[in-house]
Amino acid sequence: MIAMRRISVAVFVILSLLALVLVPSREVMAQQFPTSRTALTLSSAGLNWGAVYSLGFSVPVAEALDLVGSYHYQSPTGGTNSLYSVGLRYHIPMLSSEYDLFVGAGYTGVSLGVVTGSFPLTTLRGNASGGSVSAGGSVRLAEAWVGYASASLVSLSGTSGGVYDVGVQYRLAPQVALQAGYINFGGVGGGYGGITVAWR
Repeated sequence: MIAMRRISVAVFVILSLLALVLVPSREVMAQQFPTSRTALTLSSAGLNWGAVYSLGFSVPVAEALDLVGSYHYQSPTGGTNSLYSVGLRYHIPMLSSEYDLFVGAGYTGVSLGVVTGSFPLTTLRGNASGGSVSAGGSVRLAEAWVGYASASLVSLSGTSGGVYDVGVQYRLAPQVALQAGYINFGGVGGGYGGITVAWR
């Protein structure tokens, strides 16, 4: 757990430093939250103890600030587990529309009906809550393709862990995109696929 915490802090610091020195739009983020600023995203990840189903949303509240939220649900044998988060995401001003970098913070909670599951951010059975900080970015790879990554450090009732996400997005239409990637919850990870629908 200590090693995961150190990795989480290191990734967050590196992404934050990159945010200060790189030159990159504000269009796409990582899968933990939607891949555009005004969107709803649905995805399913194949993790241990069963699939994890995720729902995320993003709504701009200022020129460079979004209200974001996510909910992850899993039903392993013997109960159900869920992880949820709501917070703010700030897009760092960039000189190029080919890139986007962001930092964020918010409230995170977990409800564990089964301790053995794919959300090993805490060993407590039941409910736990705390805060999270995140950093990430995206880069346009081709006209319809975007690559993205993010890292979040989550602290829940005295324990902490990381959520890491990396993937690619393919835009089918101006308001519809597909994405595929890899997400890791505190040391347990797997591939996912999803769809994002933007409303403007």
